[in-house]
Amino acid sequence: MDMLDTSLTGAFGIFKGARTNMVTISFKGQAAETVRYQQWHPEQHLDEKNGRLLLTLPVADHREIIMKVLQFGSLAEIISPQKLRKKVHAELGKMIQLYATVLTP
Repeated sequence: MDMLDTSLTGAFGIFKGARTNMVTISFKGQAAETVRYQQWHPEQHLDEKNGRLLLTLPVADHREIIMKVLQFGSLAEIISPQKLRKKVHAELGKMIQLYATVLTP
């Protein structure tokens, strides 16, 4: 595979970059059953641990993987890398503040 092909297919999602890191996400319940039959990336790895499904895959840009994880709500948790966990934690904090305000019609 040449350099152009690698930059387009080497990592999860539409946001690409030369540098990738491996991301591990834990799924439970219905999210685990859904993800078990999906292919997010050709180089993904699935594993079962403590009743959870662990998905590990290469990611170049965190934006799309964060969106993907948030769609599963509390049924998905980023295990690693820690930097990505912190990004999701910060985003959830902003969301809590946003939804703490009662809107009047």
